[in-house]
Amino acid sequence: MADDVRMTTTVSSTFFALLRLLHRVFENIGLNEVLQDVAKVVCEVTGATAAKVYFYDESTSTLRSRVALGPSMREIAMPINGKGFAAWCFRKQKSLMVEDAYGDLSKIDPELTFDTWYDEEHDFHTKDVICVPIWHQSKVLGVLEALNKKHGKFEERHLQRADELTSVVGIALHHSKLYDNLASLKELDKMKSNFVRVLVHELKSPVGAAQGMIDMMLRYELPQEKSKEYTERIKNRLQNLTGLIQELHRLAKVQSGQPMGEIKPVDVSELVREQAEIYREGAVQKNITVNLDIAGNPPPIWIDSATAPFVFSNLISNAIKYSPSGKSVNVKVYAEGNNVCCSVADQGIGIPKDDVPNLFREFYRASNARGSDIEGTGLGLAAVKKIVDRFGGNLRVESEEGKGSTFYVSFPGYDARRSTVIVSSK
Repeated sequence: MADDVRMTTTVSSTFFALLRLLHRVFENIGLNEVLQDVAKVVCEVTGATAAKVYFYDESTSTLRSRVALGPSMREIAMPINGKGFAAWCFRKQKSLMVEDAYGDLSKIDPELTFDTWYDEEHDFHTKDVICVPIWHQSKVLGVLEALNKKHGKFEERHLQRADELTSVVGIALHHSKLYDNLASLKELDKMKSNFVRVLVHELKSPVGAAQGMIDMMLRYELPQEKSKEYTERIKNRLQNLTGLIQELHRLAKVQSGQPMGEIKPVDVSELVREQAEIYREGAVQKNITVNLDIAGNPPPIWIDSATAPFVFSNLISNAIKYSPSGKSVNVKVYAEGNNVCCSVADQGIGIPKDDVPNLFREFYRASNARGSDIEGTGLGLAAVKKIVDRFGGNLRVESEEGKGSTFYVSFPGYDARRSTVIVSSK
């Protein structure tokens, strides 16, 4: 009788926990709120000490989540080809219950490895783990993971409860992602009109100038020297237009969220060294010195290998472009905590204080850059910002007009021994 009462109480609590979750979801809460709520419900119905709810992010080939441990929330991401429990569960599309996370996991599968980062940072010593794939409409959207550090252990009934949760969790994830996407679309719709207006203006300038000179050449019989001058100017205008189109094409690819290359660990030190070498010859022609400092041996970062070079090439080439002859550009790569950082400092024209907040918007150029003879589209930094944000990084600038600028970019370091690549306080 007592067992029946306990079972009825457990079923009732689980049922009402699910009802509360569904109620919250259909209040149109966003993805982050859903992840937090689901993690709390998982702890409630399984007795777990902590829980993680991962969703699959195709644009970065990772499982992304926020881990709930008491009042603490940490944002994390895990490559789907990693050896961690959640990655294994996602790839195999199988539920998993491990009685001893630190035990011999090869008995289950040689591919399995327990990621100890949270235990090490928070003195949490995980004992047993449950992982269950989250399904929605015959597709795995993510993984539910419950952790236990108590002296007891998870049983089959806990695994069953977690599995029962996933149908509702799948609806929750699907709905919240739709809600987030809808919110993004509304914001994009507002931005679209302004984007098109600015784009038309940017395209009209080189096209109109070239058309005017062509009309002049057709209408009048110009001297050979004048015709040559006009032809050269038309060529330059069309080259500017080609550059703008190429930048737009690149930005469109970045904004699509689709990987442009293989997403994998990339050595930032080697990448920055290559990019600095590519632009060194142009710097020499301007009598600008490029100094490179690689501090220590920073770990690689997890990023799209086709877009990563653009991040650093843009920052280095801009520093050279906006620096006058006789100055220097200082590039440094270093580790700071778990992050891999790169700073690019120039002694150029700097950025007016009022322009800094808008610097990473499409087509935006600082007022002193627009008033100079230095060519630019205002699209490069916008693309860099989107790439950095997508892979959990940070991009910022410090500048003083007339004295130069320093751009700082950082990414979470990738540790091959671990499955988690992004760990940040929230």
